[in-house]
Amino acid sequence: KVEQYKLPVKFEAYNEQKLLLTEDNFQNKIVLLDFWYSGCGVCFKKFPQLQTVYEKYQNDSSVMILAVNKPIEEDKPNQAFEMIREEGHSFPVVITKDADLAEKFGVKGYPTTFVINRNGQIVYKGDIEGAVKMVAELKETD
Repeated sequence: KVEQYKLPVKFEAYNEQKLLLTEDNFQNKIVLLDFWYSGCGVCFKKFPQLQTVYEKYQNDSSVMILAVNKPIEEDKPNQAFEMIREEGHSFPVVITKDADLAEKFGVKGYPTTFVINRNGQIVYKGDIEGAVKMVAELKETD
């Protein structure tokens, strides 16, 4: 758990339909952002947990879950979306517009998961296990 703080920079990422998602899409939602990149083995080991939390909340309009891909030079277009589908996951994937967005959020290692509360403040930064607990806590106090 962290001190509540505002997003350090504007969040901008594209989904598979090439629609730009920004922090405006987070309004009045509990948001879980899982930052990853295509060469991160640990990220893929943790994706089943992300899938589980996504399935738990996928029909809850007050919760938004995004796997936020940091593009790297070797990535082919749409590779991030295809890799997740090949793994059999259905959670939403977005690719950051700014290649350094993760660093601007303070990501030092991958995966790093953030939880943003309904007021648009980051209330958690850490691993997926802690993020899942934080989302549940925020839902209880809704």
